[in-house]
Amino acid sequence: MAGPGGGPPRKSHTKSRFGCKTCKRRHIRCDETFPQCRNCTKHNCRCDYMDVATVHDDASSMRNVPDLLMSAEIEMEIKNWQFTGVAPFAELLQFPRTCWTKLSLTDLRLIHHIVGLSIDLQRRGLASCTIWAQKMPTFLAIAIANILS
Repeated sequence: MAGPGGGPPRKSHTKSRFGCKTCKRRHIRCDETFPQCRNCTKHNCRCDYMDVATVHDDASSMRNVPDLLMSAEIEMEIKNWQFTGVAPFAELLQFPRTCWTKLSLTDLRLIHHIVGLSIDLQRRGLASCTIWAQKMPTFLAIAIANILS
């Protein structure tokens, strides 16, 4: 479709609805890019989008504990593992019981997750697809030797 006067079609108008305060004050269209809009970057002025990103970063930094979602049964299994030193997988029985009691619950959750995945891959015949499934016993042996020293 030709524009007025038979020339090329006009570019469609996009209205900035959530623009930064600086662009609104200057009555210019904000491109609404984060963490700082292009107009504020171009004119070297502070963009209030930077303040929004900072609030989000502060909220995420308040959580120091990684979010490891485990079922209640697995959580109980891991706590029992830490308390007794008896590993939940037969593949881990080669390591001394005392090394497990020295680890935090977060460390044990991570080991449980990775070992569980590698065992599942081995049972499905997919162990060659990932280094974790192939080398997990070696990785654990090195880590445990480090813990015991």
